[in-house]
Amino acid sequence: MDECVPDFLIEVVQALNSLDADLGKLEERPVDAALISNAFRMFHNIKGTCGFLGLSKMGQICHATEGMLSLVRSRALPPTPYIIATLRRSVAAMRSIVEAIESSGDEGDSDGGLLAELCALHSPALSQNASIDPISLQALFATTSGPPDPSLPPVAGVTSSAMGRDPLVQMHEGFPSTGTSGQRIGDIWSMLARVTRDLASKLGKKIALVQEGADIELNRQVLNLIRDPLIHLVRNAADHGLELPEVRQASGKSRVGQIRLRAFYDGDFVVIAIEDDGRGLDAEMIRRKAAEHRLATETELLAMSDRIVFRFVLLPGFSTLDEVTSISGRGVGLDVVRNNVEAIGGDVGIESWPNKGTSFSIRIPMHREIYPSLVPSGSNASASASEIIAVL
Repeated sequence: MDECVPDFLIEVVQALNSLDADLGKLEERPVDAALISNAFRMFHNIKGTCGFLGLSKMGQICHATEGMLSLVRSRALPPTPYIIATLRRSVAAMRSIVEAIESSGDEGDSDGGLLAELCALHSPALSQNASIDPISLQALFATTSGPPDPSLPPVAGVTSSAMGRDPLVQMHEGFPSTGTSGQRIGDIWSMLARVTRDLASKLGKKIALVQEGADIELNRQVLNLIRDPLIHLVRNAADHGLELPEVRQASGKSRVGQIRLRAFYDGDFVVIAIEDDGRGLDAEMIRRKAAEHRLATETELLAMSDRIVFRFVLLPGFSTLDEVTSISGRGVGLDVVRNNVEAIGGDVGIESWPNKGTSFSIRIPMHREIYPSLVPSGSNASASASEIIAVL
């Protein structure tokens, strides 16, 4: 058994306990979008960790349940009592798997027909993408770093109260000031090496994982909160960013793609960057998908800079993929990244260059009252030298 499994199982049980409470509320308010989205993200997050821990049965249940919730979230499937009862069966099945692993080390054999029932709900005629509401769109562009982009169109029906929240106020409201001991970022990156190894095998790609600044320390609670975003960004780089070896070779690149993890200080911020040397984001494809979602008119989208257009990928339900797999396609991963990072007062930046690669950066404020362990001992503290930690 992987040494990370016991800690992971504790987190799963805590998540299931929270979901149980939400399901009681959902029975009373079946159209509560927030409750449905919380359940959706929980199954999505657990599924991602199951993949690199080799917990295939739990991962399959999460993937199938996530698919059902995707349809409910997009209003393609009504949240009937049967759907909520099926959700409860998924929770019960997950608890049974946890108990089986704790007692025997494996996930057990039977799911009581749950997977078959979940898959039967996934009609090809039903939409796979969640709807995107105007407030999500306005909040997304309200967090864009730098001066306002004049190419950004106004969004109808959104008041100023839905945007412009001070991130430091948000931190004080939602993040406790206790438990400030530091932890090396490199401790999380060693886990990301296993994620990358698993993805390289599944995707048929060769990937070199490079790290810089692994010795920089972050508050333990902050590091726990950004763990899922980092997993999502590495999965995104491996799946969407890097090309297959033969495609890379044909375009004059090395057959081995590179994902670089960098951590460094930038004034009062710690910046963590996840960079790949892949195909880059397709701004025109993103514009087409945004038009399909009716997020803006074609004229408005053409007037937007690529820097603004790239931020559409951070919206819930936004995906440029037509096929859903166990790795990607539901348009949820980057939404989770943005939500978790903004919850601690940070922001997400995106830069991309055609056929050269993409860089996602997470900027985390070093607020002394809340994050004393984030403050470097010297004003010009620097990251350690880069190191290739895996060629997969």
